[in-house]
Amino acid sequence: MKRLLWVLVLFVISPAVYADSIPVFNITSATLLFTVNSGSGDNASFGLSGPGTVIFGEGSAGCDWCFAGTSFQPGQSLNGSVPFVGIDFILSIQLGGQILDVNSTTLGSTSLLAGSFLFPSDPQTTTFTVAVPANFSGLLMGSSQAFPTFGLKIPAGKLFLTFDSSGGQFFFSQGVYFATTPEPGTLIMVGSGLLAMGTLVYRRRC
Repeated sequence: MKRLLWVLVLFVISPAVYADSIPVFNITSATLLFTVNSGSGDNASFGLSGPGTVIFGEGSAGCDWCFAGTSFQPGQSLNGSVPFVGIDFILSIQLGGQILDVNSTTLGSTSLLAGSFLFPSDPQTTTFTVAVPANFSGLLMGSSQAFPTFGLKIPAGKLFLTFDSSGGQFFFSQGVYFATTPEPGTLIMVGSGLLAMGTLVYRRRC
């Protein structure tokens, strides 16, 4: 009976132990730019940075509404989520202060979850740009010689979408995802500044 209990305990905690053993690098600034998908992919570029981490590369973004020729009517509702974001080609990568070989490093695919919006009801609108809250689905996983398995934690941000109008319909033109989170050092500096300002205001009132 005791052996069975130990087996059950190990079965329950082993995934957590394995998850904790994977190095996770915090991304404090993320930019993803993607254009119309013509079916061949390679319509996205990205830049990720954080403490000791800098990554640049290219890839593809796939969604029903960002394919070439897809049109939208004035007043129509659309969800801006991008089900597939693939990192196909890494231009340069540094993780934890280590410069890695781009040829032996791979990044997986993920999805971008975003909010919904309405197109303008005026068909005469020539260009329409909207910003919706967005975030990546879980960690972006990768592999390299230095880190056989690692994860990138990308902060939530906003997705800016631009559509052009032609013939009373809207067509996707460009999307930009941008997210930034102050690093701990920046937070300390901001906090110290706010504290100093608060002390100065208090002294003036006294």
